Amino acid sequence: MEAFNVLTQFFSRADLPATCYALRSLNNLVVRISDEAANSSSAAIRAAAQLGCAKIRKYLRILKEKELYQFSAVFNPSIKKTFFESRPAQYPASWLNGVLARMDEVFRTCYLAGDESPSAGVQAEPMTFEDEMFGLSPVKTSNTAPGARGRGARGGVRAEHTAFAAELEHYLATPRDKTSDVISWWLAHRGTYPNLHRMALDYVSAPGTTIEVERLFSTGRILLSHLRNRMSEESVHSILSLRSWFGTNFLDKRDFDLGPSQ
Repeated sequence: MEAFNVLTQFFSRADLPATCYALRSLNNLVVRISDEAANSSSAAIRAAAQLGCAKIRKYLRILKEKELYQFSAVFNPSIKKTFFESRPAQYPASWLNGVLARMDEVFRTCYLAGDESPSAGVQAEPMTFEDEMFGLSPVKTSNTAPGARGRGARGGVRAEHTAFAAELEHYLATPRDKTSDVISWWLAHRGTYPNLHRMALDYVSAPGTTIEVERLFSTGRILLSHLRNRMSEESVHSILSLRSWFGTNFLDKRDFDLGPSQ
């Protein structure tokens, strides 16, 4: 039960985008359960462990084919591709090569800057509500037409794509870094990876569960009581954002130190 408790607490944290840890964590959980069951003298515990491992492996087979979990794991400096290479039976070389090829394809499709102004005689495609709210990102939307970005200055686009490939190769060739803050790591290394970090931050910032979203809805209902039903959209956004950021590295607590009460 300790392993389940640790993982539950880990993935429930509001200050930790845990999607990039999901594949490794579930793999380790299977190993932990199998080891504990093997050392148990209870037939019931061994049977329950076998059923639990079968269920977790089912989820692993699903998650390992999802780009969000694939890319975010590779973009985790403490995992990269070494974790997968150490498990060739579960993650064969063909699978890993396919993931890296797809990462290159997604970058070319969605992250190349180029000239986004419409060409003469070509009507610009309308922005969706999601694009207007969050910007173009393959993590947040899947309806971006291939090649919609990057039309125009092809020379600059080719150079940017070449730089991305070189940065990805360099990133994967360097030793793993056992950081506990993946987002801060990429922000600190954005000078080393000026193209790669843009894509990496989109994926490693994805939350591992919907717990924080559910907390946000609950907080919103408490905030917007019948006494505050005319609060502006900007005020609601600011209050909820401050509540979510308080206690994290996004805010300096010294800014809220009002000193001793008078």
